[in-house]
Amino acid sequence: MDSRFVQDTVLRVGDVSGIEGRTIYVRVDKKKNSSDLLFEGKVIKNVSAGSFVEIRKGFLSIFGKVDGETLTEDTHFLRTSEENKYEELIKNRRFLTVSLVGYIESGDRFIGGVKELPLIGNEVFIVTEEKIHSIYNLKNKSAQHIRIAKTDIEDIPIDLPVDGIFNSHIAIFGNTGSGKSNTLAALYQGLFKENSGKKNFFKNCKFLIFDFNGEYTGDDCISKDKKVYNLKTQDDTGDKIPLSLDGMFDEEILPILVEATEKTQKPFIKRTLDLAKAGLKMSNKEFTDYLGNIVKTRVQEVLEMANKDVAYKLLDYLVVVFSEIAIDQDKIKSLRDDIEFHGKSETFKKRGAEIYYNSTPAEIKKQICSRLQRAYI
Repeated sequence: MDSRFVQDTVLRVGDVSGIEGRTIYVRVDKKKNSSDLLFEGKVIKNVSAGSFVEIRKGFLSIFGKVDGETLTEDTHFLRTSEENKYEELIKNRRFLTVSLVGYIESGDRFIGGVKELPLIGNEVFIVTEEKIHSIYNLKNKSAQHIRIAKTDIEDIPIDLPVDGIFNSHIAIFGNTGSGKSNTLAALYQGLFKENSGKKNFFKNCKFLIFDFNGEYTGDDCISKDKKVYNLKTQDDTGDKIPLSLDGMFDEEILPILVEATEKTQKPFIKRTLDLAKAGLKMSNKEFTDYLGNIVKTRVQEVLEMANKDVAYKLLDYLVVVFSEIAIDQDKIKSLRDDIEFHGKSETFKKRGAEIYYNSTPAEIKKQICSRLQRAYI
């Protein structure tokens, strides 16, 4: 006898007896009221509230979840031995209330939602373990997976695909004390346990967990092979997170660390990092000339400004910035000593001189910029 036919005979639980929107009523066969079934040496749990059922409509498998069940009196009349007399026989009939959750059309891929409704009389079957995995979309045979739990009703192991969970965003929702932290710890503990003997895994994969409540700092929590950094924001006594130079020069990481604004500060940081990266590729001589030209250009732009207040502020900023790296501090601090702003002409000029900056810019540019360049080199 065909094994598929035998399986369908054992797993069939009844047929569709009523349809109201997405709620389906299933009339259970009289011989399928036991709590368990035996098939090929395995004990299979029979349908009950909370379990899944499969409704076959032609080549389409529609899946639903049992919301509840009722018992209905089924009345029959049997003819007795006496002529033209009937005896009333009352038997109880079990009915299931099922909500549709999705379907499998082809390729054993479960799709949530309702594509078609079943028809009255469609057969209803117990869902096999293989199809339970398809419903939960938990296991990909060709991918690595981790086992973390079992389903409540079917007692079937739950296997989560590594590629589908850990390479994307995860959100765990629940009330206080519902086990969100334990769930996250179980996920990563299963991942590390599955890859414990693979050197390339720990070589190529890095994990950074921000634990604001200190829930994962225990020696045996998640993994024994971890480094805990106890950070403090009140003072400098806490641990420091190691960050490479490449990390500091990353145009995405640095704006986050300094909380840069999106429209103004972040573009400025990006331009600064681009200039710094270009300088790192140069020799000492090339970098000195490169930085000197930048400084002279910026000073010239300031001296060409007609706004006195902004120009003086920028000159003060230059003094502060280059005082950190200048060899001759006196020359840096005297940056503004030999220039002054002529309010009527709205331009800088050499202090005490009658020659204005805009009329002969080369002389003042040369004096100020060369002095500044010599000071910081």
